[in-house]
Amino acid sequence: MTARRPLVRVGGRVLQLPAGDMLDGPSAALIRAPIPIEPLNGGDLVGEKPTLLASPFAPLYSVDSRNYRRFQVALSSDPSFTAPVFSVDVNADSVVVGSGLVVSASYVWRCKDVSTSGDESDWSVAQTMTTKSAFNSYIATPTPTPAMGEPFEGGFYMGMFWNQIAQSSGSKVLATGTQTFTVADMSATPIVYEGQVLEVRSRANPANRFKGVVTGANGAALTLNVTSIEGGGTFSDWSVMSRFRNIVAPKSSGENPSIMMKNTNSELPVECQTLSDGWLATESMRLAGDATVYPAAHWARALSIGGYTDWHIPTRDVLELCWRYGKTAAEANYVGTNRLTGFDYKKDGSFGDTSTSHGVNNSSEPVGVAYTAGSPAQTSATSFREGGAEAFIYGTSFYLTSTDLNAASIWYQYWYAGSAGRQGNSYKNTAQRVRAVRRSII
Repeated sequence: MTARRPLVRVGGRVLQLPAGDMLDGPSAALIRAPIPIEPLNGGDLVGEKPTLLASPFAPLYSVDSRNYRRFQVALSSDPSFTAPVFSVDVNADSVVVGSGLVVSASYVWRCKDVSTSGDESDWSVAQTMTTKSAFNSYIATPTPTPAMGEPFEGGFYMGMFWNQIAQSSGSKVLATGTQTFTVADMSATPIVYEGQVLEVRSRANPANRFKGVVTGANGAALTLNVTSIEGGGTFSDWSVMSRFRNIVAPKSSGENPSIMMKNTNSELPVECQTLSDGWLATESMRLAGDATVYPAAHWARALSIGGYTDWHIPTRDVLELCWRYGKTAAEANYVGTNRLTGFDYKKDGSFGDTSTSHGVNNSSEPVGVAYTAGSPAQTSATSFREGGAEAFIYGTSFYLTSTDLNAASIWYQYWYAGSAGRQGNSYKNTAQRVRAVRRSII
């Protein structure tokens, strides 16, 4: 007598299984068990949040779809998964283990599919994985960068610049491939995220530099996959440089129409001899004297806008971004080659002042070139155009920076008819406009 093949329900229909397909549960033969892809037994050590991946959903009959895939992780001492340390349902082939793992531990993981009709596959074959002896310390991956002039993190996005986030003193030769730099311990205070684009520059000559992406941040070891270099040689004075987004404060709450940088025409703190680090410059002034001595710094650091309290006075190169991308009027730019020279700003990985042409900006990403009559053009961000709610005041206005020029004066930039965009200097005890900014790592 010939054995009858079992009848099964598939999406409301009753079908007979093909020869060779036998049931080991009420509906398991309707959906094939996922096949683990990674991590697999005997593979590399995994980090704190590994990605679990298995083969695509595979119904025996193409009349149903996946409702979800259940992933589970348990300690190797719990092979029956009686107390999973991680369990989640997702409608995807893979999942990132978001929590539950500890260092130097052995785990097992598995998954199964459930269809929209409620049918379940068998569990996949469980795979083992072992965690590393230490996990990377990362900050959260930043949110995407918006269009120029669009609202963003308490203000409005207005360009990008490079600034130092750490230093390393180990002797290294410029080369591509995996490179590890010793920095201050990142375990308690992470400074980078996985996949972040960084440059590591010699402070003596920033033209000697590594360019790459972050692949590890373990304690004091910062590891990059270096994809290119510039210059050559061996150095031990490294500055780790990250890109930052310049965020301009709302005009209604983050612009002061008349305030002094200092109450006397004398040098600012040495930290103000920078073209890019406005946070450090502003904070150094706040700490060096009270609001009578440094009115603008105390005003900016007291701001709380949109839940953010890290507002500060822009440096010369950061304020230049506000002109380049937030130019108020359609007037031709000032194109002289008489920009002044001041301190040696080449420090902490920054390139310093290399040109007397207005608009040249070595701190920005991309590097800013000298102004022409028509470039930069009037901003495309409507709210920053003349008459717009966020527009910089144009016609007879100067905006101050936190960058020291010499003993008596600081840098400012003209929002001024007849000298549109010119980068000049002002006495420190002369009250002018200040527009606060903050920065956001990218």
